[in-house]
Amino acid sequence: MNTTTVNWDPFDEDIDTDPYEIWRALRDDAPVYHNEKYDFWALSRHADVEFAHRQPLVYSSAHGTVLEMMSPTPMQTGMMIFQDPPAHTHLRSLVSRAFTPRRVADLEPRIREYCRTMLQSWEPGAPFDYVQQFGALLPAMVIAELLSVPESDRPEIRDTIDTAFHIEPGVGMINDISIMAFAKLYEYLTALVTERAADPGDDMISALTLA
Repeated sequence: MNTTTVNWDPFDEDIDTDPYEIWRALRDDAPVYHNEKYDFWALSRHADVEFAHRQPLVYSSAHGTVLEMMSPTPMQTGMMIFQDPPAHTHLRSLVSRAFTPRRVADLEPRIREYCRTMLQSWEPGAPFDYVQQFGALLPAMVIAELLSVPESDRPEIRDTIDTAFHIEPGVGMINDISIMAFAKLYEYLTALVTERAADPGDDMISALTLA
């Protein structure tokens, strides 16, 4: 292991713009990388990551899944992403009852319609930012469709989701702007869950409340 010739700072915006060379250097020269500034370790080779992923007693998600949130004690958020088996396994089994192949397949016509609409807005010869004008939009649209978020709420919800992933230079994802957006999103989704529990429909939130 050699960490002296590789310096990966996950908060460095220049690295984020073009990370491929540093990722290649990590894999080749420091597959088990230690960053002294932030005191974290990182695995970069697929086999190592795959092995660690299957060792929850050693590599736990309960202590945080992003650098800004890492803590020596387990987090008590109730969120599936911050849990290890068996609690994580139990929640996944509940989600699988609602997130069925049929439900995903039923989304295909709508997803194709979204794709056509966004791509048709491009005029030949004009600049087109694939990430901002397509890639960044489609996931939020599909998730909103899956959860049956009302059409009138979707633009604001997408903006809230984008804001929740706001990155503050030198701080990362955990900052006042992102925290406020997450709180707003939590409040909205809580109200939506309450509404669907009282009056279920043919959507994933309703199916989850029934599960």
